[in-house]
Amino acid sequence: MTQRETLSALKALLDRTDDRVATMANAAAFLSDAVPGLDRVGFYLLSGGALVLGPFIGKPAEPRIPEDDGLLWATLKAKRLFSIPDTAELGESGTGDALSVAELAVPLWAPCGEARGVLRIGSPEKDRFTAEDEDLFTAAGALVMEKLYAEPKGERMDPRTFLDYLSVCERLKSEPRHCFTAGGIREYVAGHSWRIALMAMLLAPEFPELDMDRVVRMCLIHDLGEAVTGDIPTFCKTAADEAFEQRKLAEFTDMLPGDQNRMLKTLFAEMDALKTPEARFYKCLDKLEAVIQHNESDTATWTAIEYELNRHYAVKEAAAFPWLKALRDEMLKDTEQKIAEAEAANLSPANDALFG
Repeated sequence: MTQRETLSALKALLDRTDDRVATMANAAAFLSDAVPGLDRVGFYLLSGGALVLGPFIGKPAEPRIPEDDGLLWATLKAKRLFSIPDTAELGESGTGDALSVAELAVPLWAPCGEARGVLRIGSPEKDRFTAEDEDLFTAAGALVMEKLYAEPKGERMDPRTFLDYLSVCERLKSEPRHCFTAGGIREYVAGHSWRIALMAMLLAPEFPELDMDRVVRMCLIHDLGEAVTGDIPTFCKTAADEAFEQRKLAEFTDMLPGDQNRMLKTLFAEMDALKTPEARFYKCLDKLEAVIQHNESDTATWTAIEYELNRHYAVKEAAAFPWLKALRDEMLKDTEQKIAEAEAANLSPANDALFG
């Protein structure tokens, strides 16, 4: 069969069931049968911070691969297919099982752009996989993901829902934050979110190990809840405030259908847990931008607490990323200069007229 015929036959097979396990099992069996010279075809799916074995045909495979361990994680982090003509050159497999002689690892993405797992293919022959094979398995993986994460009927985004959701988000354009801009006007939540997203995008080359597209998404959405609750400065926010914001954010997110709803809830859960490097990086940028904005504003707009806060805020978070630590050190120099100038002009917190 030609590649087009093979993919057409696979799609017809996948259309016969909506069951997730049956979909992946049939796909693995079909590809194992349709493509000669293979000794394993199967799926690993992201679950609980690990790649967990799914439906598989062929040689026994490691049931659970922890984060950042070996070939399959490498292809997921790099967001591209890895083809290994001769795995003997790799030494340790990093998968916890015996590698095939030649292996392909294809990253799998849901239609919404979220990473879901890896399609693993092996052969007992050296140099088995051609560019055509790589194209075929990439397309086959995409078909399976489209099937697994297809929008349920009735859950498509309709224009009215889209406009209604955007209208709520629009409030962030006029929701003030505690800080002021260099031009002397109130900073707004939308501006803060925009700038940390820009920071993440610009820093992508400095952090190739991170999924920076995911970080940018986190930056863009991290304050969406404030569209319905308003902004409360970090040093004023209570546990009750946090709980209220979480509840309102969940209600707000439920305006969205299907994949958009699931994507946002998955990202919010990851951001709250702060377990992944991407989540910790986003959180660090969030705090760093607040300090940068204070450094850019007039000290006449600072409260007494902010003099010390600007010296110490985000120091702990930045320490986990050497480049950001160097950035934080430069920011501290700006803060100290700003404070020294304020003291020289008698605009320090000791001035009761301003800070009493």
